Amino acid sequence: MLEAVVKAATGTLRSFVKNAAFIVATALSSAAGAQNLLSNGGFESPALPVGGYTTSPFVDGWSFSAGSGVISAIDWSDWWGAGVNKPAGAQGNQFGYLQGVGSISQTFSVASAGVFSVTWIEASRLGAPAGDQTYSVQIDAGTPVLFSTPSAQDFTARGLGTIALASGSHTLTMSGTILADRTVYLDAVTVSAVPEPGAYAMMSVGLLLIGSVALRKRVRA
Repeated sequence: MLEAVVKAATGTLRSFVKNAAFIVATALSSAAGAQNLLSNGGFESPALPVGGYTTSPFVDGWSFSAGSGVISAIDWSDWWGAGVNKPAGAQGNQFGYLQGVGSISQTFSVASAGVFSVTWIEASRLGAPAGDQTYSVQIDAGTPVLFSTPSAQDFTARGLGTIALASGSHTLTMSGTILADRTVYLDAVTVSAVPEPGAYAMMSVGLLLIGSVALRKRVRA
């Protein structure tokens, strides 16, 4: 009789822990599953030769105007000086650039309406005023938000904060605003869904349940 009771209690406890673990896993999946809605946000495609760059009107997801493109971060002395390393903090071996009033854009799809974050990192050319660039970032026909870089700036995180987007197609546009030889570098451009507060609440509940089970085991021991 006692053995049957112990087995039943053990089975209940295992089921309890399994359910709590499932809650945590589901919440973590929801929080971490926010994928980048942009294609080639790091400008790593197509692979450029060492010291190369491209100004093609369309490159793997991105559309470029005159004065913008993708540049190799390896051994390109014309952009940041002979023997000088690329700006620190780049995501990979290539990044986009906006020179003068050049612009880049990409259209992406939102499956379900919600709140999204728009983030990227920026750097600039050496030798003032070559890197003193001001550029705008906007979604669709929304109000452009201005950002500025001083010359010789290493990669620094930037963003639009959170914005609400309806389901359907949207376009992100980043444009230089100074009609002169001024250049900003852009990398790690991301548009991703912001997890709903309920996902974090669910995870907290699951962790509390697992913690309570672990505490009971320690007390009994």
